[in-house]
Amino acid sequence: MPVLNIFFTSSTSAKSKQPCSSNRNLPDSYFENTRISLPSHPGQVHHSIRNLFPIRDRAKLQFLSEYRRKLQKYYILNNKLPTSYFDLSSEKLDLLSIPQALIQEIRYLFLCNSKNNSELRDLVAKLRCNYKFKKLPSNFIIHKKQLPILLS
Repeated sequence: MPVLNIFFTSSTSAKSKQPCSSNRNLPDSYFENTRISLPSHPGQVHHSIRNLFPIRDRAKLQFLSEYRRKLQKYYILNNKLPTSYFDLSSEKLDLLSIPQALIQEIRYLFLCNSKNNSELRDLVAKLRCNYKFKKLPSNFIIHKKQLPILLS
């Protein structure tokens, strides 16, 4: 009875009622390896996992071990996945506290005197394309001065 998946060696040996302490002790003839080498391009992987690659979002890197496990079901993997399986944009720059240090394409937008919240949201979205930050520094916005309180 050949073992189709090397990861299930102990459960297969339990079903066949033959003791097996480790798959390292078994000859290669015990394993039926139907997996092939990993394709160099992610568009050529099995249709059930094709939507996982290339990885474009850095947040999905936390699921990389799960993605590798899914790939191992169909393919023989080396230590690292090919770079073609990743399409990560370059790391964003930290936003400096002075608007004059911005890149040329968006420098003219700041100091901003936004009329409404949606305009400010659009400006922040343009900044987030190139920079990473949690809060917009206050010196990027022209603050309206308070009118003096008249006492009569």
